[in-house]
Amino acid sequence: TEHRKVARRAAAEGIVLLKNEDHVLPLKEGSVIALYGAGAGKTIKGGTGSGDVNEREKVSICEGMKNAGFQITTEAWINRYNEIYDKARQDWKNDILSRTGHGADTMSFFEVYSTTPFNMPAGDKIEKSAGDEAENAIYVLSRIAGEGMDRQADKGDYYLKDEEYEMLADICANYENVIVVINAGAQVDLSFMDEFTNIKALLTIVQPGMEGGNAFADVVSGRVNPSGKLTDTCAYKYEDYPNAETFSHNNGNVETEVYEEGMYVGYRYFDTVGKEVTYPFGYGLSYTTFAVETKDIVADEKQVTVTAQVINTGKCAGKEVVQVYASLPEGDLDQPYQKLVGYARTKEVAAGESTEVSVTFATQTLASFSEKDSAYIMEAGEYVIRLGSHSRDTMVAGILTLDDKAVLEKTKHICEGWGFDDLVPEKVAFNPDGEEEQKEAAKHIALSAAKFETVTYTYPE
Repeated sequence: TEHRKVARRAAAEGIVLLKNEDHVLPLKEGSVIALYGAGAGKTIKGGTGSGDVNEREKVSICEGMKNAGFQITTEAWINRYNEIYDKARQDWKNDILSRTGHGADTMSFFEVYSTTPFNMPAGDKIEKSAGDEAENAIYVLSRIAGEGMDRQADKGDYYLKDEEYEMLADICANYENVIVVINAGAQVDLSFMDEFTNIKALLTIVQPGMEGGNAFADVVSGRVNPSGKLTDTCAYKYEDYPNAETFSHNNGNVETEVYEEGMYVGYRYFDTVGKEVTYPFGYGLSYTTFAVETKDIVADEKQVTVTAQVINTGKCAGKEVVQVYASLPEGDLDQPYQKLVGYARTKEVAAGESTEVSVTFATQTLASFSEKDSAYIMEAGEYVIRLGSHSRDTMVAGILTLDDKAVLEKTKHICEGWGFDDLVPEKVAFNPDGEEEQKEAAKHIALSAAKFETVTYTYPE
């Protein structure tokens, strides 16, 4: 029972609110809601393979909403979907067994299983019943994700199925306000959001665990003010991702994937090349608003601490996640525009009040691996420390200046090269407004390379 409480709280604090037009959320407790989509009754709680666990029970979004007192007008549609789903999944399992044989060894079964992912059916066509008085509708878009199931640029995977698009169009035609929920462990296309003007809210719940339905109801009812942040970047289109071309040309074969993007994954790529995105890394809304300001920064050769003042400028209590990034000097090593080095969530802050929160990280976090030196090093120059609420909303909190190259960890190459060159993208200066003024006004701290200790690793024969 105690563990379920923790699971529910963790899931609620991980839900990310991406859009909330006209403050359609939170919903009035006990209100009438229409609920559709694969994840309404068959909410995906975890990944496949080792991303899955066997639980005593799991709470779907439909069950969670009912537990919270909401009146669901579409239970007949959800029950019918559950029947369609159960049959489709049994047919899928039978197909795998027919190709492996009941007496086949376990590896043979999983070889087929891993190349034949189960695609959730769309469900019956939407037809609003005469007695459905709901003004607000929730559509839960679900995608199974796990080992060996990276997103393909196909309908029913990264893109909507035709049936899903038609379903969403019908929902938007029948209900005044539509709330879209992404229940998926990997990215999906969000371009449809611009096509329907009455999609007022967007949340991503990812894979919220066994208490996911109750946690979802906690957030949409306002019992919990959302404070989750994106752990990835939502691009405008599939082709914007740096690995899209090599992955698709290789037909998504992850066993021989050419990992050319190297360190330029997600925000490290998008922020470096200055490409616009739908939602940036670290982004997430609240039912209130916050202002984040630098209070102080202290640093030496051991650790760095950034203290922020967080002011609740809105009308209700909530939490904010303070994020600290660092821009490293470019000497011999190629560097992305910035990298995340630490973050911290505030306590609950009442409307109009403020709190201080500190983010501390080891100075060694600023090191990079040099293949030429076979070592983790910090190059001489300026290390710009940035503070903000997501990767595209930061200010200069301070500048650390290292006088010379410092070698922190000395290693030895024990593997051959990989036969291709890592991506070095064309860089576009992504300088927020007032960047130079911020640098001039920021606190400057000098670091000495001579004060860093070098750890040398020895390798047995």
